[in-house]
Amino acid sequence: MMTNLLFSQLTAIGKRFAMVLTMLVMLGVTQAWGAETTVTWTASSGALGDGVGTGNINTSSYSWNYTRTLISGESYTGWQSSCVQIGKKGGVENITFSTSNIPGTIKEVSIECASYQGKHNVAITVGGKSYLSSTATSSWTTVSAQSGSGTSSGTIQISLTGGTRALYIKSISVTYEEGSTQPSRCVTQKMRG
Repeated sequence: MMTNLLFSQLTAIGKRFAMVLTMLVMLGVTQAWGAETTVTWTASSGALGDGVGTGNINTSSYSWNYTRTLISGESYTGWQSSCVQIGKKGGVENITFSTSNIPGTIKEVSIECASYQGKHNVAITVGGKSYLSSTATSSWTTVSAQSGSGTSSGTIQISLTGGTRALYIKSISVTYEEGSTQPSRCVTQKMRG
């Protein structure tokens, strides 16, 4: 008799547990979230071509497009202290990087750069929305912008403009979170009673 009572209580607890588990699965596991991932492009000699124009740079997973625009003087490309140098005294250039193939929610975008005896303005947009409207570089700067709401996605654009001398670029990093590409699933369990 004690065994029957214990068995019926365990069965009732099992049914409640199964019902709660089913509700949690239906409500809470409709989408699995990915972990944050950071991808970085690190400068290498010759990475930004040998003058004004367009080109591509690649990380191990994603590619960036760039456009170099001559503002005054002659175009210049160099390699110094693990950085690509564009522009020089008497040869000023602007550069814009863009990519649209990094998936998910963009959490942070940063560029490590320096300006020689002058400043470049850095602007960052994600999905057409301003992440960073304009910040001036200094002798050595890591310009970083984080998403306030964590919901930005789409094309990332980094523009460096308005300099008066050389610009040194060392790296670009993006931290993103990619949601599951699996369709939502609903799991139910039937208990025998």
